[in-house]
Amino acid sequence: MGNLLRKAKRWEEANEMFYRAIAINPNFPQFYNNLGNVFLDTVSLNLNFSYNMRKHSIVIYERLNSVLIFLLLVVILELVTNIKEELMKPLIRIR
Repeated sequence: MGNLLRKAKRWEEANEMFYRAIAINPNFPQFYNNLGNVFLDTVSLNLNFSYNMRKHSIVIYERLNSVLIFLLLVVILELVTNIKEELMKPLIRIR
């Protein structure tokens, strides 16, 4: 029953079944092996999830950096334009 639950990816229920089986017959090594397989399945699933989250975080971070760099350039361009206009004012008055 536990192996069927494991194949159906119902790991918590499979885990519980193997613990029950161990409680009934603690001298049967296959129960411990099956319990270990459930553990490995869930660890593998968590590692894959963590890897995918990290990969997506990097993409989001890179896009955010691109947007921030663009906004910084817009602000710098605006500042340079304002400074240029301020510097030109005295020259316009002199003429």
